[in-house]
Amino acid sequence: MKKIKVSTLAVTIALATWSMPASAVPISWNAGTADWFMAGNWTPMQVPTNLDDASVNNAGTANANGSVQVNELNIGRVTSAASATGTVNVTSGNLTGNGAGSLHVGLTDNQAPGILA
Repeated sequence: MKKIKVSTLAVTIALATWSMPASAVPISWNAGTADWFMAGNWTPMQVPTNLDDASVNNAGTANANGSVQVNELNIGRVTSAASATGTVNVTSGNLTGNGAGSLHVGLTDNQAPGILA
């Protein structure tokens, strides 16, 4: 029977790969005025977490009755010249971003108003 030697380097690389943080997933609000914490109000169908980039750019209002954690939050902001609006209301909680994340409200040229309340 052959013995298999596993090198320390191979184990270290495997552990480092498994412990790497996941990439941010872009998640878009698809509802009008509704609950932030309902997965069906987002595309794809999942509530954003601290690893995700969330956008409310469809003239809708995301109401969060509790704390919200996201990597990046875009409100009324799109990456093209198109106009978009959005509102996020956080009550009875905090809005927390990931250490490397961002908060964007409206476009830099004010074409797309956003509201964070």
